[in-house]
Amino acid sequence: MTELSEREQFIQGLRELADVYENSPELPVPQCTSTLYLFLYDRDGDVKQLLGDYARMLKPVKKCTIGDSHFGIRRTFGKIDLDVLSDRALVCERRVISTEHIPEKVIPEHVIPARDAEIVEWVCPQLLVQEEEKVEVS
Repeated sequence: MTELSEREQFIQGLRELADVYENSPELPVPQCTSTLYLFLYDRDGDVKQLLGDYARMLKPVKKCTIGDSHFGIRRTFGKIDLDVLSDRALVCERRVISTEHIPEKVIPEHVIPARDAEIVEWVCPQLLVQEEEKVEVS
């Protein structure tokens, strides 16, 4: 018997879960949306190109950002979200739009020196998205 690939195991698992819910109407569905994450890394090749390809495969998608670190796309299937994410720096252009001077702070027996902090914005590709969705991580 041939061993199933990781992809085939994933698909089989989704089908088995759907069958359980279809055949067990008394089984409650999760209270909140479930999210599946697919992370893209620089070792995967041109991440910006991959996100564009996946946006076309999954359309319609929304732009999805998690804090200042991750950018990607989201497709919602009923109560299940599929997020395809990458390090924002691999996909977006970081622009310093100004700097802010932070004055020295003295705490008894400790000095935090003054510094200049960059204020940045991230310019990310559209990738066939409908709208942007900010995702809060708890």
